[in-house]
Amino acid sequence: MRRNRLVAATAGITALLITTLTVAALGATSSTGSTDDGPLQLSGDVTPEVRRLVSVVVRAADEHDVEIAPSELEFRFVDRVEAQGLVGGRTDGRHILVGRNVALPERTLLHEIAHAVVGVEFGHGEPWRSVYITAFRDEFGDRRAERELRRIRWVYDKSYLDTTTREDEVAGDASPPTFTRQPVRWRSSPEAAAAGG
Repeated sequence: MRRNRLVAATAGITALLITTLTVAALGATSSTGSTDDGPLQLSGDVTPEVRRLVSVVVRAADEHDVEIAPSELEFRFVDRVEAQGLVGGRTDGRHILVGRNVALPERTLLHEIAHAVVGVEFGHGEPWRSVYITAFRDEFGDRRAERELRRIRWVYDKSYLDTTTREDEVAGDASPPTFTRQPVRWRSSPEAAAAGG
């Protein structure tokens, strides 16, 4: 029992250290002035990692023939994005805020860059979803992109009852996937079944 606690504590410390180092790498300012990165002017806390993730999202937008919404983006790594601390990142289409303490900083940054590049008015629907999943696939691979697509469906579409990926719903597929909600099927209790319900 004591050994299990020690192993769990060691794993927790290792995960915290990895997260802290990743956030430090993402948030370490290498250039505080404006830089020219193709179609977008980047400013603020711009690092080589931020530039790379922006280029991944821009390539994904080009692949889906999505017009890039802003002409410039400003990045800020902050202690807390919202007072409650529930949100890891936020964008208004021009400014991108990402918390230094988020669990998955690269994924959060990719998510917010996709919102800014596509346009915040699309929310988590199309074309944001196609661009984000394509960028996610390019960054993390097909298998993790499939899981991320299912996670997005669960979180934003509330379609948590259907966990299967249909044939027309492949990460990075050029055609946008269609999402259907499965009906709720209530399982009756033995008492209700005996009473005829």
